[in-house]
Amino acid sequence: MPSKPLLNRFEPGKYYHVFNRGNNKEVAFYDDHAYYFFLDKYQDFLADFVDTLAYVLMPNHYHFLIRVKDSGTVKEGKVISNQFRKLSLTYTIRINSMKGRTGAIFTRGLRKKTVDDMNYLKHLVFYIHYNPQKHNIVKDYRNYNFSSYKGLSRNEIIIVNKELVLSIFNDDVSEFRSFHKVLQNENQILKYLME
Repeated sequence: MPSKPLLNRFEPGKYYHVFNRGNNKEVAFYDDHAYYFFLDKYQDFLADFVDTLAYVLMPNHYHFLIRVKDSGTVKEGKVISNQFRKLSLTYTIRINSMKGRTGAIFTRGLRKKTVDDMNYLKHLVFYIHYNPQKHNIVKDYRNYNFSSYKGLSRNEIIIVNKELVLSIFNDDVSEFRSFHKVLQNENQILKYLME
């Protein structure tokens, strides 16, 4: 099961659920360009340090499931936190400039939870993908454009480490799809929900 939010550094080889929301629960992603810009900068700042297993960007929050790459250096955990700060700052500067606004877009302090149980990890992949339907953004989460579900289920090129995430589902895209299909009833995953 997940731990309480951590204040310490990211550790090599560990899995984390990373999330944040718009400041004062306000909209953080204003249009398609904003979503794409954020994902592009996420890749720029974090691809060298983490493997991404799943993600979803929602109008007022986001979720990432990551695994810290094995590096062997102690200070790398601090570097990853700093890279997330750079991502948030870069995104904020861009959107504030485009929208003529000031102030923070995301709440202060990235939230993260360690994921140390493989069954929980599997359910978290689903939960992240299911988020747009859970929040009534779309009727079917499988049609949502700003999550990793489509890319994984269609074997498209995306920022997710497909081999790593599919290894959780016995290296089988069909099992990945079936698992998601079976768990569409939110009551079946209540014990895994984190919000």
